[in-house]
Amino acid sequence: MKSSVGELPGLVVIMVVQRRDSQAYVRNKMVACEELPLPQHLDEWRILDAIRLEKDVDGVHPLNIGNLAIHGREPLCIPCTPKGCVELLLRSDVEIVGKKAVVIGSNVGLPTTLLECLI
Repeated sequence: MKSSVGELPGLVVIMVVQRRDSQAYVRNKMVACEELPLPQHLDEWRILDAIRLEKDVDGVHPLNIGNLAIHGREPLCIPCTPKGCVELLLRSDVEIVGKKAVVIGSNVGLPTTLLECLI
């Protein structure tokens, strides 16, 4: 990427607590950053579609994303980061109904946008 764009992407993690489960989560995210993006010869949708629904804890399976997108359908799994974003807004008594929002990115952004449409 450095040769094509001129910069190397980076990831900064700020941990508030030093719990083992939090450390494991961050460690797994770092590994995921090293593994992604998929090589160009691999079809991302085909790979996502191959995930068994009962093992899709991140809610990335096309069927789950589709259920999030269809108003009135119950999602099979709500991804934890988008759910956490919405929960933070609700617990902070932030009125989001009727407001305009910008959600950047598609990895967490798409499920967050779809989830906020259900509120």
